[in-house]
Amino acid sequence: MLRRQAGVATAMVVAALCGCAGSDDGEPLDIMPRSSADEVVAAVAAGRGAVGGEWLGGWDLATRPCAGGGDQFAGYFEQQPARDPDESEPAVRAVLEPHGGEVTRTDRPDGSVELLLSRADGFLTLVTITEAKTSFTATSACFPDGSDADPREYLPQSEQGVTVL
Repeated sequence: MLRRQAGVATAMVVAALCGCAGSDDGEPLDIMPRSSADEVVAAVAAGRGAVGGEWLGGWDLATRPCAGGGDQFAGYFEQQPARDPDESEPAVRAVLEPHGGEVTRTDRPDGSVELLLSRADGFLTLVTITEAKTSFTATSACFPDGSDADPREYLPQSEQGVTVL
């Protein structure tokens, strides 16, 4: 069974707080479920590929509400044993930074490393590398309420190198 570390809880709090901020002029963001799903699936697949190896996890079968309105997709993936952070970090940064924003590194007191990319539109990726495992938590950019987006229609039900839980 997957045990989520404190860093994952932190990521979900950050995701909730970042929420779906509107544009700079106060108008809602104009992103549709398809583009939101495509971006987060591509980012997570690239991140997993950069780390390498086999993964466990998958995409949530329900959307999550954004703090500022709208909904988003979410997923969680992990692998054991962990990869070497000195090898994984540069590769993960290289594939995530094109998604808009700086990847922030946090060295935690327990010796683990967190790499966070968070945008105002709700898009978030958090890679946590501990002694025991590497995990990848992600939320998509928010899309408008009322889209009635069924994650099963937008997100892959299986992916190469991932055992669905």
